[in-house]
Amino acid sequence: MPLVHSLSLSTHVNAHFWKVEKTETSLLDHLPLNAADEQLLAKKKRAADRYSFLAVRALLQALGCTASVVYDAQGAPTLSNGQRLSISHTHHYVAVVLSDQLPVGIDVEAYRPKIARIAPRFMHASEAFANTLPLMTQLWTAKEAVYKALRQPGIHFAEHIHIEQFTANTAAATATVWHNARQQEFSLTFVSLNEHCATIALPK
Repeated sequence: MPLVHSLSLSTHVNAHFWKVEKTETSLLDHLPLNAADEQLLAKKKRAADRYSFLAVRALLQALGCTASVVYDAQGAPTLSNGQRLSISHTHHYVAVVLSDQLPVGIDVEAYRPKIARIAPRFMHASEAFANTLPLMTQLWTAKEAVYKALRQPGIHFAEHIHIEQFTANTAAATATVWHNARQQEFSLTFVSLNEHCATIALPK
């Protein structure tokens, strides 16, 4: 899989995007899996889920990462060496962000009409500026990335996660989360890919 974009947000936080071009069989042929990964893979019945699972591990292997992917009680991934990890994938791209210290979140999405249909479920009234498919998709990735970085149950995208106004040319923004009488802010980095967009979220 060719690396299409890498981004260093600091000396401790790095994101990588791979374009998916191999088959499930070709990934398996060159990818050693530990016993835990083999058990997880066996439970995945959909071809798309198996492929994404393998593609993420192939990406980590290509980065020289020898640690295993493990999951917390909420099913969120991290690495066995203590590094923070967030994962996202579409039919065409796999993305990871790794952090030595800070919790991180990443999400990549294709521009699809479905986003417009579900927009009322995740948009707050203050986010009416996201009135085109590309802006709605970027907003969705921002909220997904923040949610992954938070790792807190009970978060409602529209009610609790608010994104400051941005435009098609904005490279960064801020997200504010209000939940359980607590306010948290996250810095957002926007990434543009061919017919896709992505967001990386880090706590401020």
